[in-house]
Amino acid sequence: AESLLSLQTLQMKCFHLCVILWFFQPGEVTGNQLIWANSSNVQVGINTTTGAIGWIRTAGTLFRVDGVSTLGEEGKEPSITSLTVKRCDKVAVCVSRSLIVHNGSQEYHATVMDTFTPNSPLNGIVQWTMKIQSASSSPWRTAISTNLTLEPLPAVSFWVPQGGNGKAFEDILQLGSGMDKFRTQLGDGYVLEKDLVAGRNIMPIPLSLFIDQKRTGVSLVHSADMDYTLAAVMDVNSTSHGYSRLYNKLGGNKVVSFHSWIVPVTSEGWRDALRWTAALNPESFGPVNVQPGSPSLSVGLGTYTCADAASINETLVVKDSGVTHNWDAHFWWPYIGMMLPPVPRGTKWKTVSWNRQCGAYYKHGQMADYSMIEDYYVSMKRDRNLTVMPYWNFFEFGRHVTWPLPPKNHSANDWMNSSQYIANHLADSIPVHPPTRSWDECLVLDPGVESWQNFLVNQAKRKLSLFGPHIGGLAIDRSDHTRAFNQLRDDGISWCGHPCASLFYGYQTAAKRVSQALQEAGSSYLLTANYNHAARIDLLKYCDGIYSECGFHHIQYVNAVGLSTIKLPAMLWTYTPAEILKYSGGPHAWFQHRLYQNVQPFAPVTGADHSIRPNATAQKYFTMYGPLFRKLRGTNWILVPDAVTISFAKTNHTKNIVANVFEQTNYIVVVVVWGTVGVPTKVAVTVGQPHHACEVMYPGQHGTAAVDLTKPITLHDGCALIACNKGSPHPILK
Repeated sequence: AESLLSLQTLQMKCFHLCVILWFFQPGEVTGNQLIWANSSNVQVGINTTTGAIGWIRTAGTLFRVDGVSTLGEEGKEPSITSLTVKRCDKVAVCVSRSLIVHNGSQEYHATVMDTFTPNSPLNGIVQWTMKIQSASSSPWRTAISTNLTLEPLPAVSFWVPQGGNGKAFEDILQLGSGMDKFRTQLGDGYVLEKDLVAGRNIMPIPLSLFIDQKRTGVSLVHSADMDYTLAAVMDVNSTSHGYSRLYNKLGGNKVVSFHSWIVPVTSEGWRDALRWTAALNPESFGPVNVQPGSPSLSVGLGTYTCADAASINETLVVKDSGVTHNWDAHFWWPYIGMMLPPVPRGTKWKTVSWNRQCGAYYKHGQMADYSMIEDYYVSMKRDRNLTVMPYWNFFEFGRHVTWPLPPKNHSANDWMNSSQYIANHLADSIPVHPPTRSWDECLVLDPGVESWQNFLVNQAKRKLSLFGPHIGGLAIDRSDHTRAFNQLRDDGISWCGHPCASLFYGYQTAAKRVSQALQEAGSSYLLTANYNHAARIDLLKYCDGIYSECGFHHIQYVNAVGLSTIKLPAMLWTYTPAEILKYSGGPHAWFQHRLYQNVQPFAPVTGADHSIRPNATAQKYFTMYGPLFRKLRGTNWILVPDAVTISFAKTNHTKNIVANVFEQTNYIVVVVVWGTVGVPTKVAVTVGQPHHACEVMYPGQHGTAAVDLTKPITLHDGCALIACNKGSPHPILK
């Protein structure tokens, strides 16, 4: 009897174990109301009763979640009138919900269709595609949200790419925790009519992640390359991740689609998340007009000056600071937008008047011709080894433009009067009446309109034809206008309470054509984006890097620009010496922040336009850090788990120390920063990538020294840069 009882007990235990195993079986499980979409690295279980994601499993860890696509403003849940959940395409899961969405006093009917497809488009992930269709005859809009809520677990952390709060020593690569929701928005706000909406919590890349105490987690990545995301906000904390898209036009049975991916992350989490995001959005993250590894991408410090080559101090600017590129600030044009007047070589025109001192050989407002411009480009490369990036602007045209515009009056010389030229050729490109004005009382135009777009493309082709061998490409200004909408055009994508058109996607269509012109002209031209007030990764879809202002919010923009250029070069504005010398963390921390994010600053130069001019005290620091920034040229972020780890004694002098790691074809560069200036500090550095001989260099110390990373290194002025050879035992810093 005892043996029989033991056998029965064993049988019951086996039965219970089988039930448990069956419950977690990653197949179609109807007993527990789950259907699974299984990739090799992450499995997603969809609840057949609710249509929501119920479970996510990765690396042997099972997370209980509630994941759903939905419509409606915050606090206004839609009513579900029907729901179907089924297997589709053999391995995918399809969910369809019929909703009634409450928008104020109005009700709208819509169908939301979610498809969870494993291993698409890359192995090891699950693609989450949302499609919305509304039969409403009247167009409408509402928040279109992708939400993922995690059942509370101990010690769960989260991360979202962001600019940060603008404080010195803030490490935006560290994971966050807590239940207070953190709100950020894609880019730097958006403009409806003429009102700026949202604040300054910049989110350049639309992704979020959560990770548990075992360093296993999941990232929810949203598409930058494929979707029409006009504006978006994200709310995150340790358990809730919500991404809401705004201003998309619904109705008329049109299908609106969005793509997200559920990807696995480990260790620090953010390196995995960024690696997946870059692979899923290759157009936004990689160079477009040059090949990866091209010498054109080996970019040093930048300047924005109208000084000629002879007026630039070669020793301080080029050799000590390490400047490689100058954004041309001559303003050769008669007015902004008319970059190249329609005149033959040898014909002079009066350049726009401005109040900058450019040096001995040029003054704004003087006469110019194409030979003078070409001579400048040639001399800058020949005499100072500086690559010039001509000024480019997709939005602004004219000078002291009159409104209303004059009547049309065509003539061969109508270009001499910007008001008349707009009236004759570009009036349909004005996005709002009365028009939005900008620099020098010009008008903001919509680059999505054919007349203005064709003008821009022809100007780009002409610039390449005239000066191609002597320039480095085009540097885009004033991308902040991408936040606005054309209130007089319908792009079929946007809805502003009436038909409208996104200037962001107008910019995209024009940038694509200018990019094609650059590619047709050669393989070494860069098209660089200006991130100021427009810091979103899809701004780079047709660009090869960032050459940007930062609106005096330099801390946030160093972070946003660094995160956005993990495979691209970046040069970021320095406005005044005081920005460095009065920085709350001190001058060393200012430079080290840029090392940490792999962002090259602007250096002092004669003739600088609203950027840093020569200053002996500031120059001292540029001379100290110039060799370190030189070593970062052409490097990309290493995005594998635990690519670099550091350890040190925890004291008040070490509380801010952080490290990052980058690579070029032949070597790895580790930067360790934010130790206490004047206090030599020991730090143990472990590089996760295979490497050989390593050398270390410090700010202001000439030469390098061999270093053995099996032993702690010493920080000087709170900093060390370590370079390790990938494939040879020979040192590479010398």
